[in-house]
Amino acid sequence: MSWDPIDVNVLDFYEQNQELFLEENCPLRFYLGFTDGIPIVTCEASYDKDTVGFYNICTRQEFRKRGYASHILKCAL
Repeated sequence: MSWDPIDVNVLDFYEQNQELFLEENCPLRFYLGFTDGIPIVTCEASYDKDTVGFYNICTRQEFRKRGYASHILKCAL
């Protein structure tokens, strides 16, 4: 994580809602992209009837500027 200091409220939110996030009808989806078995890019998407919002798009520093974030966004669409 790149938070300094770590926001414990954010960690608590995800921990308290982890089962909800796994339900089929949950409007949130979490994406994790790998290359050579290494997790390198993440994206959170919030879907509703007509729109999608993307949040927390992150790429590991050593893999930036290679199109990984663009690719995960295309996959989420």
